[in-house]
Amino acid sequence: MSRANLSMFEADLSASWLNLQRILNFYLLRNLASNELFFMNYLCEEVSL
Repeated sequence: MSRANLSMFEADLSASWLNLQRILNFYLLRNLASNELFFMNYLCEEVSL
């Protein structure tokens, strides 16, 4: 593999890794928000009982 091809491969791999990190961060934050909403609803129901 030539040096230019290797550089392009590394750049593409790096971009793919960054995209994967963004996707995972989005899902983790969405899951965290979902859990927070669940517990807020649960606590509100407990208080109203």
